[in-house]
Amino acid sequence: MVRVFLALSGSLAVVAQMVVTLATRVSFVNDCNYDINLYDNSVAETIAAGGSMSRDLADGFSGMFRNGTSTEATLAQFAISGGKTWYAISTVPPGAGSCTSYAECAATSGKTGYN
Repeated sequence: MVRVFLALSGSLAVVAQMVVTLATRVSFVNDCNYDINLYDNSVAETIAAGGSMSRDLADGFSGMFRNGTSTEATLAQFAISGGKTWYAISTVPPGAGSCTSYAECAATSGKTGYN
């Protein structure tokens, strides 16, 4: 099981005037007894069993994280907008098209949508 924590963090930069930039810190904790490969559609980073890592997501970020590069994965999706954090955990089977339930999506695609 991987736990995800959110925390708002701030940083200051001084350039002729003080500018405050806010980011949302997302921490991933690997409670599994095996390593996971945290993938964000660009880069995969290994989180050792029992380990953790954090990412600072800037305002305007919209993306997802999953274990590995397989399309059959549980997704942790985030959007940061105007200082608010929106998130969802989803297990939609890939290639399911338009369906109204998990069972229908799984039957249509023949896939589970989680790992």
